[in-house]
Amino acid sequence: MTFNEIITSDADIFLDIFCDPVEALYQKLGESGSRSIRIVIDRQEPEGAEDRTKARFPVVTCWVRNDDLTGISSAEIDTGSDKLYLPPRQGLGEKWFRITRVVSEDNGLLQLELK
Repeated sequence: MTFNEIITSDADIFLDIFCDPVEALYQKLGESGSRSIRIVIDRQEPEGAEDRTKARFPVVTCWVRNDDLTGISSAEIDTGSDKLYLPPRQGLGEKWFRITRVVSEDNGLLQLELK
């Protein structure tokens, strides 16, 4: 087994362990449709929360399979334009988040920052 095959299989294990299954919709800019993907979500305190004079933006980090069929491929992603529709959490509604940057990537997973 090659190193890349190990990373890819570990991505499936990571998603199986940490996904409860949380599903999101991925939409590319300019395309009318979207596709369902599995993700692991880490919601953080909104930016600017410590300074009440600034606008508050929710920051979400998520991990998704680096694959254009079951996740999002690093080759297809367009940061700043592509969006993820996250499921609702208790007390809040669902929402489209813009993918602002790729935090890290390997052959198995992408870590994305959303706002």
